Amino acid sequence: MPRLIDAYKVRIDRDDYDTYSDYITALDAVREAPTVSIEPQWIPCSVRLPKKTGLYYVTIRDEDGTKYTSCMYYYINLARWEVNVNVIAWIPEPEPYKEEE
Repeated sequence: MPRLIDAYKVRIDRDDYDTYSDYITALDAVREAPTVSIEPQWIPCSVRLPKKTGLYYVTIRDEDGTKYTSCMYYYINLARWEVNVNVIAWIPEPEPYKEEE
């Protein structure tokens, strides 16, 4: 799993570096690093299908080209979705919301 970093919130203290040059190099590296999003990405069915049975969010394309999103089970042992529709992409169901303690 990649380390998530928000380059705008990272603090770099000058006292942590032996030279000013090292400090500037580290500061530049953090500023140039992209902020990684934890948003899951849609996976086209043409790229791959789920690797385990479970509930997934799917994008379906109707015969007239209309796209919509639904929830659907994928059965790995049958290698198919629960309903015979044109599923074009899927995304894993997110973890349930957790309240901060």
